[in-house]
Parts: sequence; structure tokens; C-alpha cells
Amino acid sequence: RLNEWMADPASGSDWFELYNPSDEPVALGGLFLTDDLANATQSPIPPLSFIGAGPDAWLSFTADGNAGGGADHVNFSLKKSGEALGVFAAGGTMIDGLKFGAQTTGVSEGRFPDGAAAVTRFPGTGSPGGSNYLPLPQVVINEVLTHTDPPLEDAVELYNPTAAPVALGGWYLSNSRSDLKKYRIPDGTTL
Repeated sequence: RLNEWMADPASGSDWFELYNPSDEPVALGGLFLTDDLANATQSPIPPLSFIGAGPDAWLSFTADGNAGGGADHVNFSLKKSGEALGVFAAGGTMIDGLKFGAQTTGVSEGRFPDGAAAVTRFPGTGSPGGSNYLPLPQVVINEVLTHTDPPLEDAVELYNPTAAPVALGGWYLSNSRSDLKKYRIPDGTTL
């Protein structure tokens, strides 16, 4: 899945990201990337290219128009005014494609949660090659206890600085960027 894109970075080159929602790595060699859905073979992915699974399920590409810059570069750049992105099979069948509108400088856009149909903007949380996330101003980590001695337990304290309750059921806590779903907060939990 096309998962996140940055068509107008504050610095550096444009980029976009693929996400593999399956439990197994996927061979990408022989597929094509494009910013023109009518031109399915615009930028070939080199042979022996793969996208991992689980904590390695994201792969970013630099859209600088310099395919000779390495296997992670494509021969097109992205337009700030908006355009399309596509992934095509060798026979011309579209695997995934999308159109995006005008972009804001320094703000990426993409699917949230990863691989979903819903698209949102990520102000300040662009994550090329990693899971998409948004800041949560209504919930903050307030205190952390680690390496405690019995009878105390390790703990993470969450705090809601707002006056409204926040439903946390289905959220995840983790201490690892490569495993963001280590602990699922039980359904019905409110802060």
C-alpha cells in the first residue's frame, strides 16, 4: 500500500512510503512506481528489492527524479499542487494508486492507521520508513517507574490535561518504535 507522502518538504527531497500489511516479506523487484497513473512503467523497482513485514513493514523512496541515486530513488518528483501515486505490476495492473491534492510545506499526508483507506495530514509527525502517528494533546505520559524492586511494579502513568474524558480503549503503549503494538489498552478504558 502507498502509505505516506511528502510533496513539499521544508528541506530535502520529496519522498513517499510503501507499507506491507501482511505477515510475510514481499518481493518488489519488477514492479513499477509512478506519479502518472496513465504511465504504469515510469519508474521500475530494481530486481531483488523487498519490503519486510512486522517492524520492517515500511519502505520509503526518495522522489528526486534521480533513479540513478540508488534503489530507493525514483525518476520523478512530487508536485506540491497535487497529483497521483501508483504501484503497478509488470503487466500493467495497478496494485495501489491514489490522487492527492495541494500540500502544505513540511507536512506529510498519508493513511491512518497504516494501510487504511482514511487519509490525513501529519503536521510535525512525518515518518518516512515508519508507522504513521499523530500527536495526542489530550493524553500525555506523566510518570514512568522502571526497574522497581518488589513489592512495587514498573508502571506508566497517563494524564489527561483537558476537562473532557478520553476513551483509550484499543490504543497501544510501547517502548519500541519497531514494535508499536506491544500492549493494547483494554476496550472501555477511559481517562
